[in-house]
Amino acid sequence: RPATDTNLQNAMCTQLTNCAGPGSHEHAPPNAAPSISPQQLFNSAGPRCFVDAAIQSVTARYLTRRAGLGIFILNPHAAIQHGILIQAEAQADDALQAEAQALVLASAVTSKLNMANTVFLSDSQLLITALNNEDPIQASPDYRIRPHLSQITTANKNKGVHYIKIPRTHNSQAHRLARQALNTPPNSSCLYSCFYLGHSSQCPVHHALQSFQWGPISLISVICV
Repeated sequence: RPATDTNLQNAMCTQLTNCAGPGSHEHAPPNAAPSISPQQLFNSAGPRCFVDAAIQSVTARYLTRRAGLGIFILNPHAAIQHGILIQAEAQADDALQAEAQALVLASAVTSKLNMANTVFLSDSQLLITALNNEDPIQASPDYRIRPHLSQITTANKNKGVHYIKIPRTHNSQAHRLARQALNTPPNSSCLYSCFYLGHSSQCPVHHALQSFQWGPISLISVICV
């Protein structure tokens, strides 16, 4: 399970700093929707949502297998810095499809939590380029992720979101969560834990997500810090 000690708090600060520094982003191509600068990202009011996926290695291409999904949501503008760590599992044919499912889950979670102006950050160039196109479905690099792109854009419609490509080195927290999820034995129930000082009684994240149906994606753990 993800750690919840001082090391995690330091990781949160490092993740935020990495994605605020000059030149830390690899922006979308010229035909994509307008992006925002690193400094604008740092100063934006919306939460940051880092996503990543890990998939079992096989020799055959396009063989459906288990994938681990990792999501790290950071709200640096809360009165007390707030982070949400999510691990999940799904089935995917390849790494791109797994990455798309991770962003489907992230979009569903942020929507369920009524988050607006979210900045989604991924190290998948193909996925981010497609999402920043005027027509993500037509711009899809693989027809198999078109349903996922449709789910993502529908969930985030009119919510002022941004999709930004970041280097893998700046996506370490979500990557670690995804690798852990892939290596976690299948479980029938999700582990919810809340260590966030701003949630004095019932955890609103747990309340919002516990009864939500995730389709083919199964939650492994949700932790508030």
